[in-house]
Amino acid sequence: MSEELLITKNNNDNQLIDDSKNIGYVEETFPPELVYILKEMCSRVNADYELINFKEDKWYWKYEWTIDQQNDFKDWLTNLLKKDKKVRNVIMAFPSLKKYEGTANMFILNYGWRTIKTDKT
Repeated sequence: MSEELLITKNNNDNQLIDDSKNIGYVEETFPPELVYILKEMCSRVNADYELINFKEDKWYWKYEWTIDQQNDFKDWLTNLLKKDKKVRNVIMAFPSLKKYEGTANMFILNYGWRTIKTDKT
């Protein structure tokens, strides 16, 4: 891996951020099942997974998604929990068939992007 310093612009406050500290952090720290979920969540808002500093407080406030995007992700995560035992064991403290959607809701509540409020006129 290159030792070069990666600098990116934070979309929300136009500050420069040293993202070289983030490279490989998630893969070394989190189970692959959680990395898979985070990558999918990033793809839903066109976020570059490699440039998100997951060590930063409130990293999940850097992007936004609509209610429809959030619900679509919740359905995807709920289905993933239903069919993948490894994901269940990583995400759920006490895996239960009745708790898949609730677990997806809690994941979004804790780590989901900010929700864009839109007026339906």
